[in-house]
Amino acid sequence: MVPKGKVQEKFMKTLHTVRNLFARSSLASYLSEAFRPKPAKTSHLHTRKTNRRLDFSMEAMEPRLLLSADLSAGATWGSSLTLIATDATHVQLSDGTNTTTAALTGDGIINLTRAGGALVQAANGDTVHLNLASLDGLTLGSASSLDIKFTGGSQLVTQDTVQLDGTGVFGYDVKVESDAAIKVDAAASLTATGKDITLAVSETGTAVGAGGYNFGAGATHATVEVLGDLSAKTIT
Repeated sequence: MVPKGKVQEKFMKTLHTVRNLFARSSLASYLSEAFRPKPAKTSHLHTRKTNRRLDFSMEAMEPRLLLSADLSAGATWGSSLTLIATDATHVQLSDGTNTTTAALTGDGIINLTRAGGALVQAANGDTVHLNLASLDGLTLGSASSLDIKFTGGSQLVTQDTVQLDGTGVFGYDVKVESDAAIKVDAAASLTATGKDITLAVSETGTAVGAGGYNFGAGATHATVEVLGDLSAKTIT
């Protein structure tokens, strides 16, 4: 039989050994945890992804206005002017020395005037010759009529005249508008078979003019004189 004291001593040694084992195990675990490579920390701040969307907007196109062919005689030009077509889409105004050229824009309108303002226009009695032989070769595009508009200004002191010269055969309507007189020369011939010819005059001055014309009001200077031949479906 083992003495009681020996048993207690053996038990205490065993307990001490077990404690040492647990202590070493805890220390090893601690050291192992301390020196173990740590995974990279994941930030809790999430980067917000910005989806940049390019917004495209369609802008409505404005209707494109067709600008007329505008020709102006210079303030110092001579008073005898001639309008001709230089090719199928271009027209030219000249006094024999000076010229200005413009392209037709698709509306068939040609505006003629003298530059320099109202006083210069009033002081010049211009005669604008329309060369029918060249003008009948114009190509109007989508337009259905050739519309020549002359602005001469006040007719009280001096008077302007738009004169049709030569021979022209047109495949579209022909319209001549003027705030001064219109004259179809005796040797002129304008034909627009199946189409319309319009010669329209108006006058804005309202006072006594040269030779007593335009007394009070009226368009006594702006008259239409037809000496040559006109042929069309309708002539007005």
